[in-house]
Amino acid sequence: PGGPDRRSFGEGGFLNELIEKNLVGEKEIKRVISALHRFYQAETPTPEIEQWGTPEKLKISTDENFAQVEPFIGKTISPSAFEAIHHYTNQFYELNENLFHERIQQHRVLDCHGDLRLDHVHLTAEATTIFDCIEFNDRFRFIDIANDLAFLAMDFDFKGRSDLGNLFLRNAARELGDAGMLKIANFYKCYRAFVRGKVESIQATEKETTNPEEHQKQAARYFRLALR
Repeated sequence: PGGPDRRSFGEGGFLNELIEKNLVGEKEIKRVISALHRFYQAETPTPEIEQWGTPEKLKISTDENFAQVEPFIGKTISPSAFEAIHHYTNQFYELNENLFHERIQQHRVLDCHGDLRLDHVHLTAEATTIFDCIEFNDRFRFIDIANDLAFLAMDFDFKGRSDLGNLFLRNAARELGDAGMLKIANFYKCYRAFVRGKVESIQATEKETTNPEEHQKQAARYFRLALR
């Protein structure tokens, strides 16, 4: 991930554009998984990175999200949806503590991409290129690969293509030899959708935003997806 300037690309396209043209199928999904697999295999797990896979450390991010979304309750997210997601998240930590520690023991927590969205994955006939990994905050990059992959799966869901999202996760679990990721994928998909809802809500309130209504609408859609 990272690499050349995105404007220098000719033919091909980013996944979000290819989906609009109905050009994403099993072959394209396989290529993306292979590129990610090579990337993850090149990463070395370390205790410093792995501590970020514990519920205590993950709660730093999820608690922060809930705090930052509070001002938007009743605007882009209903009080009941907020409560349901909040409760589900914190209960998941309690009920699945072993699962999180198992993921660490299996060395699934690595220095990942952190911002694996459809519009950061570019395909041409020859190359699969993944852009714009998170550079400003290690905490958002030192994550379970299931958390990394869940972002892309959630993005497929958001586009109304959960068939592709499910295919992506199933094939990734198989290719990475990681059946356990499917047990935790929904937790991370919920987290990712909630974060996007937060980001869109914040963007709707910024002075320089030209179309706040559009951001509000997108935020509400992400929060509904998180609830689902």
